[in-house]
Amino acid sequence: MKDHLSTAITLCIVFLFLSSHPFAIGSEVYPADRSGLMATPAGHDNYTRLQPVSSSIDARVTGMSTRVQVRQSFRNESSAWMEAVYVFPLPENASIDSLEMTIGERTVQGVLQPRDKARKTYQTARNNGQRTSLLEQQRANLFSTRVANIPPGENVDIAIAYQSAPRYSDGVFSQRIPLTLTPRYVPGQRLQPRNGITTAAIDAQGSYKVATNGWAEPTDLVADADEITPPMTASATMNMTEIVITIDSGIELERVESRSHSIVSTAEDNLWQVSLTDQRVPMDRDFEINWYPKHGSSPHAAVFRQDRTDADSSESFASIMLIPPQEFFNEVSTGREVIFVIDTSGSMQGNSIIQARQALQLGINRLSVADTFNVIEFNDSPRTLFHSAQAANQENRHYANQWVQNLYAEGGTEIATALRTALLDNTRSSSGESGSIRQIVFVTDGSVGNEDAIFRQLQQKMGQNRLFTIGIGSAPNTWFMRKAAEIGRGSYTYIARDTEVQEKMLALFHKLERPVLTNLSLNWEGVAKPEIYPATPPDLYAGEPVLADARWPHAIGSADLVISGNHGGRQWSRRLQVKASQTHTDSPQPNNDNRSTDGDQGLYKLWARRKIDDLENRLLLGADQNNTERQVTETALNYGLVTRYTSLVAVENEVVRDPAIEPLAKTAVPSIIPAGNTMHFPQGGLGIGLRLALTLIFSVLAIVFSLATLQQVQELG
Repeated sequence: MKDHLSTAITLCIVFLFLSSHPFAIGSEVYPADRSGLMATPAGHDNYTRLQPVSSSIDARVTGMSTRVQVRQSFRNESSAWMEAVYVFPLPENASIDSLEMTIGERTVQGVLQPRDKARKTYQTARNNGQRTSLLEQQRANLFSTRVANIPPGENVDIAIAYQSAPRYSDGVFSQRIPLTLTPRYVPGQRLQPRNGITTAAIDAQGSYKVATNGWAEPTDLVADADEITPPMTASATMNMTEIVITIDSGIELERVESRSHSIVSTAEDNLWQVSLTDQRVPMDRDFEINWYPKHGSSPHAAVFRQDRTDADSSESFASIMLIPPQEFFNEVSTGREVIFVIDTSGSMQGNSIIQARQALQLGINRLSVADTFNVIEFNDSPRTLFHSAQAANQENRHYANQWVQNLYAEGGTEIATALRTALLDNTRSSSGESGSIRQIVFVTDGSVGNEDAIFRQLQQKMGQNRLFTIGIGSAPNTWFMRKAAEIGRGSYTYIARDTEVQEKMLALFHKLERPVLTNLSLNWEGVAKPEIYPATPPDLYAGEPVLADARWPHAIGSADLVISGNHGGRQWSRRLQVKASQTHTDSPQPNNDNRSTDGDQGLYKLWARRKIDDLENRLLLGADQNNTERQVTETALNYGLVTRYTSLVAVENEVVRDPAIEPLAKTAVPSIIPAGNTMHFPQGGLGIGLRLALTLIFSVLAIVFSLATLQQVQELG
């Protein structure tokens, strides 16, 4: 009997260890204390270090457009030739159009090609021993750079340039520059071991895959998991950067501030120069800068114009921003059903779960007695506070606050199951009032790798619900948060620090409690109808502007734009004049109506990015994959943008390495674990594995004790 018990206990320990270990799903996790650029020659287990030398970010804001150049420099201090892979985040609306590679005395410009062609170009140059680099999009906000044949003892500089658009909300302009990422959760079953097939075999099959050294294996739900999971390091001083920003907003500013970093700013003739107080800072959190218009200078509307002319054609572009009158949002809606969903997965450990609890409790306390509510927490699986939404009376709110206070973070990030639970009909208010406004407030860092699958789920299941996402932490997945809110016809809020929770949540509930401006339409007079995105403007909440980007296939003169919508059964409209070759800003301040467009604002790149987003959104509605890929590729090549179907590749003509005698090391550049995050390993589907393991353990125990009982019976007999 004792032998059986010993066996059972041993099996329990083994199964618990395997189910809780990061390698249980085949993930290759880099220890957090490894720092520097790690390289391993093919077929060897020893690592070589490639030390970073410098990093810099230079940005210029012009009106509603931001031009950013990111330059990173590394030095190969080893004796091996190297191939480096660097996975990094950018803003979700970034339009990347430039890649420059400098190694030693030589500089090579990138050329835009269809993705497969660019990969083959890179592969051929790499195998030939030529210096080469490849820039690819992995997600709308996640990119990778590969550089092959870096000589021993030399530097490599990679410069990337992109166009982005500042955000305007509640009277404040802001620009985020991501510097690191929260490791994405990778659900699903592993497809095959990374070492199960050689690079040579892959090449022989006619497809191409560069070794990425990502910590996760591809799964049936995230086929490119190894492409989006760079190694992470806890060394905050490993990746350092300096940031310089120039702001030319076109309106008078009260102040410029950053809540993420300490900055120094100076202003002259409405031109603001901003730099970091410490000059260089760790890349352990996103950089965010805000600029505040002076009282009376906040624009009611702004139209930015740009013409693009070459030898064969001439185009006109316009970027429009309109802020509806504040009196439209003075009324308060009642009788809402609010479903709070909070992420308690492992990636939320540390400050994130603290901020999430605070945000949720503020939201619960803000509810009125006419509202109903429920709370859903999730990691590997969802758990609801009530069986269905309950009245927001004092007793229920108190009980909910206590429940939320006891939540902690661990496990996987099964967002899809949490959303499915929130959207189920049986979470409707127990009062049966189906006509009430139903709002889902989703608090998460969005660290998932299966974003497209979740977007498709939302597209199919949202119905009349409204989804409001709250991004938590120092480096959340903002693309997921923004896109989910867009599909859910809600809005997105970003909370990076504890001190922001109250301010940001009050602003969010100001939106939730007020009527929405719906059925927006844009009509043009005096000019042909342009190709405009978004094609259908979204609903508008308090403090948010109408944003649109338009293109005409020929040069245009002046035109009038009429924007109209419905507000609580009342019609509203506004007329704007789009003047030829001028930027028009309509504000309460006199003598500030017109300003000449100065320099290349890159409006055509922002328009192209919007069009590509629209095309990819159609995939969620069942559009043909091949036709969408063709249209996206054509648009990207016409306007020079990196997309999921197009990449930038740079190749130097000279052969600098003899592949026959000089092996090539493979490298992976770690990202810094976001500030305030205490997770030690990336999160995989371990919770599901743990439950399966526990089931197996108890099954083994049952068999063991059954055998023991049978043996005792036989002995007694």
